[in-house]
Amino acid sequence: MVGLDEKQVKGRFMALYTKTHEVVEAVDAVVAVEAVEAVEAVEGEVEPPLDAEEILTEMKKDGKMFFRVRWVGYGSDDDTDEPEENVQNTIAMMQWQDTGRDTWAAGIEELKRKRTEREAARHITQSQTEDDYARKYN
Repeated sequence: MVGLDEKQVKGRFMALYTKTHEVVEAVDAVVAVEAVEAVEAVEGEVEPPLDAEEILTEMKKDGKMFFRVRWVGYGSDDDTDEPEENVQNTIAMMQWQDTGRDTWAAGIEELKRKRTEREAARHITQSQTEDDYARKYN
């Protein structure tokens, strides 16, 4: 740029800057169009996530909680056992919790309590039988 005055240098700089800006905008537009086309192509290939219709039961497998799930639009043949993290933020899980059926530990405690009551009743019955026998034959 030898032989150019300051005004000419500024003019050429502005022309180059404007041209560069136009090129960048054109590249951005092409990239945006390609991105939209890529997303549209993928959307056609990816299935939408399934919605849990209902949680039917809970169980423990290898120390981990699983839930039997019925899926929206599918029948009982398509029910699956899902780990807790797969259904923890679903409406079906909230409904399951609202009904009080999410009480695996409480259910185990209830079974233990009932077994203890049965054993106590059996012991009382046995004691009564022994007392009756002692009264009858002593």
